[in-house]
Amino acid sequence: DQAFYCCNNLKKIFIPKSVTYIGTYAFGYTDSLELIEVDADNANYYSDGLALYNKQKTILYQYALANEATEYVVPETVTKLYCVSFGNAWKLKTLYILSTNISAMTYTFFGDTFEVYCYKGTSIYNFLQNRFINGDITVYDLYDYPEIVEEYGGTLQYGGINNEDSNDSCGGNSDITGGCSYSNDGSDCNIADGNNISSSMEDDSIVDFSIEVEYKQSDARSMLKSLNAF
Repeated sequence: DQAFYCCNNLKKIFIPKSVTYIGTYAFGYTDSLELIEVDADNANYYSDGLALYNKQKTILYQYALANEATEYVVPETVTKLYCVSFGNAWKLKTLYILSTNISAMTYTFFGDTFEVYCYKGTSIYNFLQNRFINGDITVYDLYDYPEIVEEYGGTLQYGGINNEDSNDSCGGNSDITGGCSYSNDGSDCNIADGNNISSSMEDDSIVDFSIEVEYKQSDARSMLKSLNAF
């Protein structure tokens, strides 16, 4: 779990074609992350440079928190925003969510202060309106802004299609094996060939490792569990 969780010097990630599974918190709270790249031949994952998706673009796993963009559009294909995927997105000012059938997880927007445009009556709209997420997010009904939908190639829809609560817990495993070559300042990471990532790093000063490391960040887990009361 938490393979590169809180690696605050990490600026770039490259995921090779051999990686088949990435779990919860793998890149969570990497506050300096500017770029996410995925090998075009990877059968499981895709990135537009700013966010990591599954190949079908139905799940958004992680947003590059420190990229220079102030706006980002979540396409209509996406049905789930993964846990902490936008947590601490400190440069983001506006997020557009074009899907009406999309859910978030408990800490998807932890600590955020940006504006979100999504459809009123959907689970994501209700989630942002009602759940304490330790941030200051302002939510607008996208139906009232057809020009935005048109600009970003979406189809104007009426909300209320998916009213189930976005209440997924942030469980799961990160399962990536293989090495990761770091630049000397810890700013660049190329995940070596392997099927899974199951290694975790806490020390940003690590320059290179090529063996599987298992380190349980119990303190971080305890902190997150203690917040699960809301």
